[in-house]
Amino acid sequence: MVVHADGADITQEFYSTERFQKALANFTVQREADQNKTVLVASFVSGISLKVYVGIKNLELTVEAGEDFRGQMKGLLGNFNGNSSDDFRLPDGTLLSTSESDTDRKIFQNFGSKWEVHANNSIFEYAQGEGSHDYRHADFVPIFLDEVDNTTKEAAYRYCGADDIACVFDYVATGDVTFAENTKLTADVSRNERKARANTLPTINITQSLRNASHWKVYVGIVAILTIITEDPDNDTISCELINGNGHVQLNSSSGTIQYSPTSEDPVIIQ
Repeated sequence: MVVHADGADITQEFYSTERFQKALANFTVQREADQNKTVLVASFVSGISLKVYVGIKNLELTVEAGEDFRGQMKGLLGNFNGNSSDDFRLPDGTLLSTSESDTDRKIFQNFGSKWEVHANNSIFEYAQGEGSHDYRHADFVPIFLDEVDNTTKEAAYRYCGADDIACVFDYVATGDVTFAENTKLTADVSRNERKARANTLPTINITQSLRNASHWKVYVGIVAILTIITEDPDNDTISCELINGNGHVQLNSSSGTIQYSPTSEDPVIIQ
């Protein structure tokens, strides 16, 4: 992957260290590792981040935008307002009717092609003597999934599942199982990340009063009991787990009760 930032080629610099990070005028470029992949992360002052990495004969791109951008976006990714019925909006603000977007071919012709990049609106960097026209193929027509024969689609559905349309499309378009599998894994990661971001952290309360710095005062030879109350705004199931203590500390994971029978005055860290 060749990396250009602010007009400069930083490819060698990017790959020279696993902890690469470079702050530029309006954004920061850094390198991350994700499941044995080298990922380039471009974080802009606006709050939008782009993640790019080399897939299988392709570049994978992920766009991350915060809640502040809800309803403020437009283009091929939709308007990010939570309503999928009004995503097919043209550059001039016109919303396509259902009859204008009820097939894949109509979506491409009436929506996708309207967002084509031209010389007057391209923000890409080009080699000397090149421009947007060198990468523009006005006569290109993609595969339309709803026009593919049922036998081919059924084979893709068996492999990808009926709900993973991206995997199905790549299976049909390339005939490459490995390529489709990578698409499927990428979609799974994206779904898990969205689920994790949407999850609300549980609250934890302790019924007894602790001393400063969360110290629990106990006495040698006397069984002490501490009760933890947990609540989850998403109504997820919560379980408690003891990851640090000693043989005299016991946890009831279902009730959240910690029982400790100290045998010495030595301090114990409980986590």
